[in-house]
Amino acid sequence: MTTRVGIDVRKVPADIRQRVDAEAAVEGVSRNDVIVRVLSGRYGVPYEATGYPYTPDGGDSDQWGLRVPVMLRDVIRAHAATVGGTQPGVILLALAQHYGLPAQSPRKRGSRSLSPAVIREAQRRHYDGGESIRSLAREYGVKRETLTAAIRREEQAA
Repeated sequence: MTTRVGIDVRKVPADIRQRVDAEAAVEGVSRNDVIVRVLSGRYGVPYEATGYPYTPDGGDSDQWGLRVPVMLRDVIRAHAATVGGTQPGVILLALAQHYGLPAQSPRKRGSRSLSPAVIREAQRRHYDGGESIRSLAREYGVKRETLTAAIRREEQAA
């Protein structure tokens, strides 16, 4: 039996989860086996099934704790490094491409940039309206620290 290691994949898109779950149900194998088989084929690594059967519960979770062969993990890790991405990112990209689904970049997500107009609006709402930076950051979809730094930069530029 091949030695396996864990890779945590979070925020798995629903369309990928549904496709993997459907394939696992039809074949009667575990979701992990379906994913490892797809990845093994993509990266040219020998595939060895765990033999665990399909279980219908837990298919709606957006987090996967994958158990992959060490050799496959090393190839995925190397690919992620060459594209400036993450292991979960290249795994999700491979699965999306396998199922013909739209894919996001496997690159690490940088902080979202805020336009100067949005930063000025956030400043006004924070200083004049008394809204917290935390609530504004949540509304704009950025980290609190990102919004704080942007507001400070705008103040220094003014």
